[in-house]
Amino acid sequence: MTLFFDICQIKIRCDLDFEVSISPDTNAFLTSPCQPDLTFRFLPVSDLSFPNDEGTVRGVCRYYHWQTGYSIFWCIAGTDSPYARVSWSADNPSALFCHYLPDSVKFLSTSKAVVDLLGLESVMLHRHALLLHAAFIRSNGRGILFTAPSGTGKSTQASLWEKYMGAEILNGDRAGIRKIGDTWHAFGLPYAGSSNIYRNESAPLKALVLLRQAKENRISRISSAEAMRSIYPEITIHRWDPDFVAKALDLFLELCTDVPVYLLECLPDEGAVRTLEERLLLEDHFQKFST
Repeated sequence: MTLFFDICQIKIRCDLDFEVSISPDTNAFLTSPCQPDLTFRFLPVSDLSFPNDEGTVRGVCRYYHWQTGYSIFWCIAGTDSPYARVSWSADNPSALFCHYLPDSVKFLSTSKAVVDLLGLESVMLHRHALLLHAAFIRSNGRGILFTAPSGTGKSTQASLWEKYMGAEILNGDRAGIRKIGDTWHAFGLPYAGSSNIYRNESAPLKALVLLRQAKENRISRISSAEAMRSIYPEITIHRWDPDFVAKALDLFLELCTDVPVYLLECLPDEGAVRTLEERLLLEDHFQKFST
């Protein structure tokens, strides 16, 4: 079985020797056969053994990285028993391999499992893109990202823009960010948390908005340095991999230099929408008369 995905305008071909069911969260990201940017091959093996060192454990995964590539072992929850190993090599950057135990196909039986195994944050970073914890809306053809720690109100502000401005919510929890030509774009992703909004659509990025709950609505533009400090925790980064961290921070600094970043201290009301809207209109006015 062969699947083709289009995620953040990255074309991915997945070659499997077993059948999978199509999950609702990945359905919009399936595409017709095309020339891929990356090929993901699944190969059965009789044994999966960890390297000598312990690696880095996060959830059900154990990560190993070297200067020439990385391997991610996926383990059965609550055990140290791997059922799949995903590997990438800098010598063959357009190929990703998943070696799996044939008895463990049940863990790989959906398109969602296939996408999860991709390690999308790594795939994106190698193609100069970031994965950000943010609610993504499109208003008047332009993208706005609301980012903040969980529980701060990202989904609430997105819903308020939908209600009062007719904005479209393209994802309530995650967004891909990628520079294409001279323009940064935001992309919907097959990860959406509890919002269950999985739209494979994009928009030129107008603003990145850091949210903070407050007793009144006010907005200020923040520096790249402040944006780095405040938003860094919301980027999906392999913090145990120095090379990954360095590349991601360089890319994020470029983003914050090119795209306005605002701190919106706000209430969950229409006033927050109007406060941000007025500031964006003011920025448009300044740009119009300064060019």
